Amino acid sequence: MLNLSKVLDLTMKLLFVLLGVTVIVLNLISTGNQQYVFLAESFLRGHLDFVSMPPHFTDMIFHNGNYYWPNPPFPAVFLMLPTLILRLLGVASIQGFVQIIITAFLVWILGKILVMYSSKKDVTFWVYSFIFSTCFIGVLSLPSSWYFASTVSVFLTFLAFLLYKKGYSMGYVGIIYGLILLTRFTAALGIFFYIFLLLSENNFRPKIDRVLIKKFILLLAPVLGAFIVMIFYNYARYGTWKELGYIQNFLPPFHQTARNYGIFSLKHVPGNIYYLFLNAPKPVLADGVSKVLKFPFVEADLWGMSIFITSPVFFLLFTLAYRKKESILLLLTSFIIMIPILLYFGIGWIQFGYRYSLDFLPYLFITLVSEYSLKNKELSVGVKLVILLSSLTNFYLLFTMLT
Repeated sequence: MLNLSKVLDLTMKLLFVLLGVTVIVLNLISTGNQQYVFLAESFLRGHLDFVSMPPHFTDMIFHNGNYYWPNPPFPAVFLMLPTLILRLLGVASIQGFVQIIITAFLVWILGKILVMYSSKKDVTFWVYSFIFSTCFIGVLSLPSSWYFASTVSVFLTFLAFLLYKKGYSMGYVGIIYGLILLTRFTAALGIFFYIFLLLSENNFRPKIDRVLIKKFILLLAPVLGAFIVMIFYNYARYGTWKELGYIQNFLPPFHQTARNYGIFSLKHVPGNIYYLFLNAPKPVLADGVSKVLKFPFVEADLWGMSIFITSPVFFLLFTLAYRKKESILLLLTSFIIMIPILLYFGIGWIQFGYRYSLDFLPYLFITLVSEYSLKNKELSVGVKLVILLSSLTNFYLLFTMLT
């Protein structure tokens, strides 16, 4: 008799290869929006501004006759050596090539983490779920600079978690979160998880012993150092300690209008909540008047789609008991990271799903795998089906975005 669960396992492995090859091809043929590569070349020549101009000006800053990339610099620093080598080899899609390498390591790291929580035979399915059945597939497939930064921050987030689980010093975790701060500000708020962990070692009592103080110093000193580096980096570019890179001169009109309400404002919360939790794909109308649909019938909304559209497996979060202290702290950290994202004017356009959620999605995902595995010995056939179908739906919608 045919074992449906084993059939789904085999299907997942075949899709892992097929979708993986597709992602590799998309990365290698995508040569646009490589701002970090241009910035890496500028760093190699001793400049903080663009020496060679990228073809697109979106989000750039024009200040004192120079063009700057407003986002934190670590991805460009990380790309300096690969850019030097790959330019000599004639590789066109440098960010895409490097993104493939990063993702390969991410798959390995995820496997190492998830085997600590789920049954060994389900690990590959869970890894597949994060890679293809979340909005991560959008940033993974499109290596433009905005997405590349999210790939780097997700990789670093899981790397820090693996080192923590393996018992490494908090100093290593602190260094990684310093690098995350120099990649995506909001993703660096994940440091609160480790702060909470250290506080819980002392049962959240106000009196802290010397050993715990040392752990806090090891954790926080690199992050403080990264923050100071960011201050000096911005001062060198803009001549002020206060500017964090939000003086973009080249914003689309709708973003400029939204920013007029404030870079961070309660007025942005309803819109962000809508796109994070509620928005669905758009119908493709045959004539623009009637409700008759034409192929591909529905398409990805470039403003974003609900996390429950791209990752319906996260509905399981509402069914779990949360018996582990670690899970509670992961959820609390996710909420802390979510706050500035919901207050931010940008929303994330152009994107697949709600890409800013990737700043907190790793914490939710670990919580999901951990608590689900406590409740169930192995992945059910129903959950496997949901993961596989959502991955195929994601790819379908992703290609409507590309065509």
